[in-house]
Amino acid sequence: MPYGVISNRHGKGALPGEFPLEGEVFSAFAGVDETGTRGLLPLAPGEEPLVSFPLAPFLGIIGVAVTGDLRPRSVPPGPHGGNIDINLLTVGSTLYLPVQVDDAMVYVGDPHFAQGDAEVALTAMEA
Repeated sequence: MPYGVISNRHGKGALPGEFPLEGEVFSAFAGVDETGTRGLLPLAPGEEPLVSFPLAPFLGIIGVAVTGDLRPRSVPPGPHGGNIDINLLTVGSTLYLPVQVDDAMVYVGDPHFAQGDAEVALTAMEA
């Protein structure tokens, strides 16, 4: 069965101190249902999946090469793109980035199965 990973790092993200309750990192494997359209997540490790949510796959990192000798990091994003994590950029969407060098040279990565309006715990449902 296909799956993704959801992870939370203690003291990081939008809810520091809330999760995980113990330890530095909490990770959960989230399954994908037989139709490939919904994620399935248990409420506790080892339990049956009770939480179901729609999948909307997208790439979290999309960018182009920049001019000059200085190479930007992919985080934070900039005019070149980078780690944009825009959950609305699913199949059929268009993203415009300014071409800065001949032949554009595009890069992509950080695939997500699903994400809310932010990475509250520092991850989405990572694919």
